[in-house]
Amino acid sequence: MPLDNTTDLSIAELAIYVTLIPPTIWLFFKHGRRASLAYIYLLIFQTLRIVAAGLQINAHRQHKTSTTGSILDAVGLSPLLLAFSGFLYEVGHYYSPPAQKPRRMLLEEILVHFGAYTGIALAAVGGSKLTESTASPSSINSAHHLQEGGSVLLLLTWVGIAYLCVRLCRNMGGFGFLTVLLLLARLFIGIRAVYSVVYAFDHSASVNPITGKFAIKLILVFLVQLLAVMALLAAGFLTRNIAKERPVGRRTRAGDVEEQGAPLRPVTAK
Repeated sequence: MPLDNTTDLSIAELAIYVTLIPPTIWLFFKHGRRASLAYIYLLIFQTLRIVAAGLQINAHRQHKTSTTGSILDAVGLSPLLLAFSGFLYEVGHYYSPPAQKPRRMLLEEILVHFGAYTGIALAAVGGSKLTESTASPSSINSAHHLQEGGSVLLLLTWVGIAYLCVRLCRNMGGFGFLTVLLLLARLFIGIRAVYSVVYAFDHSASVNPITGKFAIKLILVFLVQLLAVMALLAAGFLTRNIAKERPVGRRTRAGDVEEQGAPLRPVTAK
C-alpha cells in the first residue's frame, strides 16, 4: 500500500538516527568518563526515536495507530533534557569560576535528574492509562492530570537547565561558536518542552504527536528534536579535546595547583 506522509517521516527519522549513533559512540569514548552521562542519555534518546519510528512504520503496515509510539514520544523528552544537562555539566567543569564549587554543580545535576525522572514517570503513567480500552471516565480524567503534571514538571526542568546554560555561557565569555551551539540546543529543546505542555492540556487529536497534523509532527516533534541533537553533537565535536586544552588542576612550575576558572580561551577544533 502507498506510504503516507507520517510513515515517510518515520522512515527518514529511523535512517537519520541510525546514522547518528556511530558518531555519538565515538564522541562518548573521545570525551571520557566526565561526559559519559551526556552521551549515554543522547544514545538512549536516539534509540527511543528509532524504536518509535519502527513502531509507526509497523503500525502503518497493519492499518493501525501505534499507541506505544505515542508514549515513547512523551518519554523521549526526558533523555534529551538529561543529555543537554550532561553537556552543560562537562563544559561547566572546565569553564566555571573558582567560586562555583563542584558540590554545587553536582547538586544542580541531581535536581535536574529528579525533575526529569519524576516528570517523565508521571507523563508515561498518564499516557499508558489513556491507551487502555476499558478505561473509565474517572480513570481517563486522572490520566490527563498525570500527563499534565508530568509535562509541566519537564518544562520547569528545562527552565532550570536554561538558566544553567545562560550562566555557563556568561562564564565562557564572548559569543563563540560553542556558545551559539549551546543556546540553539536550549532553544530547540525548549520548543519541544512547550509543545509537550500544549499537547498534554489540549486533548484534541490535531495536536497529538501520532494522530496530529503532519506540520506539527514535522516541525514540533521531528525537526526541533533533530536540530537539538545536531547542535549537541556539534558541540561535542568542537570540545572533543577540551580535557587537553583546558586541564583542571594542572600543576604549575612552582608546584602549585592551577585553579579551575583560569583565564578563558576559545575551544578550537583540531
